Amino acid sequence: DELVVSPELSLGALEALADHADWRVRHQAEVTLAYRADPELAGRIATLAPVTTRAGTPALSSPLLSEEMALPLMVDRLVHGGEAGALRVSLARAVSADEALSGDTLIGLYAQEADAEVRAALIVGARKHPDAAASLSLLTQGLADSSALVRAESAAAAGSHPQGASLGDALIAALRGDEAAEVRGSAARAAG
Repeated sequence: DELVVSPELSLGALEALADHADWRVRHQAEVTLAYRADPELAGRIATLAPVTTRAGTPALSSPLLSEEMALPLMVDRLVHGGEAGALRVSLARAVSADEALSGDTLIGLYAQEADAEVRAALIVGARKHPDAAASLSLLTQGLADSSALVRAESAAAAGSHPQGASLGDALIAALRGDEAAEVRGSAARAAG
């Protein structure tokens, strides 16, 4: 991290690191590039606040989210921002819905996340993520999560995933054996 944020790194070196195999190195390089390219955008992304949707859930909605450099800044805010729960859920939903988010970054974010509500929000993005292998891996992990909320969201996502049928055995196992009624219900709907 210290090397990536060093002002001594050239633009070329940062661009090379943005292609690194480790998602964390790529992410830090992309954030540094974003800060260098548009510090004003970085400041505006850092202060975006969620609005309440008609469904009563917090969501981030802004034309800023479609900016080219917005995604790494949003991921950085999710990982390092120290935000409150509802805002972190909104960040996770916004990040996971972005098709430009790499599959390994989505899996990495899920793996390091301690908050079950944030993990469940990340699962939502797996429904239609362009990296089918990564999204199926994430849904498989989600079906085995310690949180019933995450397991239920994973079962629901499997039902609408283009390759969700490959998770049929896991859904049937959840339907037959999960102690949480909401997980069994989501598994039944998804299997149907």
